[in-house]
Amino acid sequence: MRNTQFPRKDFFTQSIRFRDIKGPLLKLQKLFKAKENTDIPRQTLEHARDQQIEAIIEKVIQTMISVRAVAKNQFHESTNALPTYQKIWLMDTKDDQSHKDEAWLDEVCKNICQWIKAAYQKTNSRAMTLGPAEYDYILSYVNKYREALR
Repeated sequence: MRNTQFPRKDFFTQSIRFRDIKGPLLKLQKLFKAKENTDIPRQTLEHARDQQIEAIIEKVIQTMISVRAVAKNQFHESTNALPTYQKIWLMDTKDDQSHKDEAWLDEVCKNICQWIKAAYQKTNSRAMTLGPAEYDYILSYVNKYREALR
């Protein structure tokens, strides 16, 4: 297990790796392909898909918690170039005025979705292209975890 470091530029590229979620991503690929040529009921496939997306989101949340745990000791404003929404998210300053506006949380959810899509494409050499419908579905699923991400 590697030591947790507070990210300096971007949580998604510095704190969590695609290989950390490779298993769920490969299972997603199998599920997307199975959807085309299978006798497995659609509801079963959709449930399995949701489980894999959930596993990925849970990894993001676990990593977020680890980063927050080291934030007070490792965050230095002078050397940090994190986007503002990630600072708000990872510094866990609930009493901060910026926390009251939820635009930062919208941005977090959107970026988690973009990161999942990029990880899926990068991890699967024969990945199916995820279109707007898949993106919207993943985003709606990520939004179910808003309170946990807060």
